[in-house]
Amino acid sequence: MKFGTGLVVAAMAAIPFFVAQPVHAATNPRTHYSLSYGTGEYTLKGNLIWYDRTVQVGASLKATEDNCAMAEYRFFHGSSQVGEAKRVSCSRTKGHGFRRQYDQPGGVTRVAVSLYQSNKNSDWTLLDSADCTRAGCR
Repeated sequence: MKFGTGLVVAAMAAIPFFVAQPVHAATNPRTHYSLSYGTGEYTLKGNLIWYDRTVQVGASLKATEDNCAMAEYRFFHGSSQVGEAKRVSCSRTKGHGFRRQYDQPGGVTRVAVSLYQSNKNSDWTLLDSADCTRAGCR
């Protein structure tokens, strides 16, 4: 027995055809920051992605040859500091990324971002800083 093309088309028309609709995740605020010193000898550029109780940090840290740069992140819930993290790069550009969680309603509400410099034999010197919230950095 041979099936005609019309029968196959009719059978396919009877099968429900579903197209998956794109799922849009809730948009989490992104805060961009860019700190530098001089003509770009030291730079810290990155962004913060704000979630309910977590903030995600992603950045690039640059130091000139024979020098080091340090990125310091201080995390706040309201006016209370709830954490701190530091990343260092010497004589090159280095990327870093991590998450900081504060498991209380509202989570991390502010991040103080600072750029420091050292010539490997000296103390750290503050070069630039920014104060970041979900609304932006200043």
